[in-house]
Amino acid sequence: MKILVAVKRVVDYAVKIRVKPDKTGVDTQNVKMSMNPFCEIALEEALRIKEAGFAKEVVAVSIGPPQCVDTLRTGLAMGADRGIHVEANSSFLPLTIAKILKSLADVENPGLIFLGKQAIDDDCNQTGQMVAALLGWPQATFASKVVLDKDKQFATVDREVDGGLETLSVDLPAVITTDLRLNQPRYATLPNIMKAKSKPIKKMTLEDLKVDIKSDIEIVEVTEPKKRKSGVIVSSVDELIDKLKNEAHASLWNYYRFSGFGVDGGPAAKKLALKLNLANANLSSRLWVTLSNIEVRQASVTIVSLIAIGGVIFVIRKIFGAYLAVYFTIVSPILYDIYNNGPEDRYFSPFWIELFKISLQLQIFRSYKAKIMQSMRMDE
Repeated sequence: MKILVAVKRVVDYAVKIRVKPDKTGVDTQNVKMSMNPFCEIALEEALRIKEAGFAKEVVAVSIGPPQCVDTLRTGLAMGADRGIHVEANSSFLPLTIAKILKSLADVENPGLIFLGKQAIDDDCNQTGQMVAALLGWPQATFASKVVLDKDKQFATVDREVDGGLETLSVDLPAVITTDLRLNQPRYATLPNIMKAKSKPIKKMTLEDLKVDIKSDIEIVEVTEPKKRKSGVIVSSVDELIDKLKNEAHASLWNYYRFSGFGVDGGPAAKKLALKLNLANANLSSRLWVTLSNIEVRQASVTIVSLIAIGGVIFVIRKIFGAYLAVYFTIVSPILYDIYNNGPEDRYFSPFWIELFKISLQLQIFRSYKAKIMQSMRMDE
């Protein structure tokens, strides 16, 4: 059986990425490049399968500029038998890469195709799935363990999912994408590096493979992520506790309350906006007057403010204040979509904790006020 392994040349993981001034992509001039770490894991697994006697040949494939030959030499030094370099002067999106690998698979006729689950430069996590779809082969993604049964011609793959591990059995030929915990790639030894120089690397072009490189996706702009605000060094534990209690908590809750639901008010406000606009249109048609649309975000902020006002009035024992406090305690969670979320949601716990604290503070304030009023009466 022959194993085909796709390896990609990427910016080394230890290099700090710089975006080009024109924001068309990442600057790769005079930057250290290396093999994608997930591709290294894929190649290592293919070599282990060969060493176990389940495969006779491991072929490394790379698509890109002439410098990809260096990446292939690294793969050959690790133990691959030969390499294939598909020359291309520009970078391609996953669908084009998948079409190229599909054409290579038709030529090479492998029993297994290994790929890294994703590349660290674009994090697409699409190529392996697309190759399997184009070939009509079964696929097993995010593999953390691969066991082959050569007699029955199938592979048992443990794959990592959100809930734990999932075990699949796929018929061969198949496409497998590798995850971090599958293995630890070997280092190329000096003798193998010398041997790699004599191993063949076949050069191919897109015309040889008859691949259509037309893409329906255009990269509009590449920008750096926003820089995080610098931290603060505190001189003592007491200062740390004070900042966590007064500054960090207040900032976090203000973010949840006023920024957490975004510019348009969040999921619940979006649903509420549709209802308000529908009611607005209905009233406008009945009254023959054009009513302006209600800004749901402003309504949300108004309700939050009224909670505070209602709490103050509630403290001085007014019925209207009590009504406001109860009413907006019910309405506000609806606007924040709290009732539609569970305890795992990031807004859930802080919201109810804050409401509980406000309620507790109001009760404490009322009890102090009652004691003061009672002492004043006794003095009289």
